[in-house]
Amino acid sequence: MLVNIHREIDMAASELTYKGFTGSIEVSIEDGCLHGRILFINDIVTYEGNTVEEIKAAFENAADRYVEYCAKTGKSANKPFSGTFNIRIGESRHRVLALLANQKKISINEAVCNAIDLQQRMPRRQSLQTTSALDSIVAAAYRIKNDAPLTTSASESATTVKLFNLEPDSVTQGSC
Repeated sequence: MLVNIHREIDMAASELTYKGFTGSIEVSIEDGCLHGRILFINDIVTYEGNTVEEIKAAFENAADRYVEYCAKTGKSANKPFSGTFNIRIGESRHRVLALLANQKKISINEAVCNAIDLQQRMPRRQSLQTTSALDSIVAAAYRIKNDAPLTTSASESATTVKLFNLEPDSVTQGSC
């Protein structure tokens, strides 16, 4: 039975959501149960259950208890996101991303935001089976830098068009 539960979780999202909280789900083969923790908060709050229904209920109960605890102690329940983050991508990736953004007359920040937005809009299965949006940015920037055709496949072409609001005619099919 635990194997079937594990498959069900793998096929669905491996995260739970409730009242703005996100929780993880993991399988403990050793203990024969499901367990998780509330993500993106300042404290460590865990929960467990033996079935999918039990883990969902335990997560919701843990989130409610955490909100009560925070209210009693005067703490903020959610760890705030500032809207900024630093990422180390290396000199060469930074260069090709800057080249592509410059070519398209957008900022690097806008290129990254477009890639994230596109990735969020893709169905889960499609996003797992296709080149990631950031990979497409880097590949397109590399081709621009080397005066090669912008894309090599129809799916990459569609990704590039969506990311940079290009006219379909400006994106060429070809191979490098």
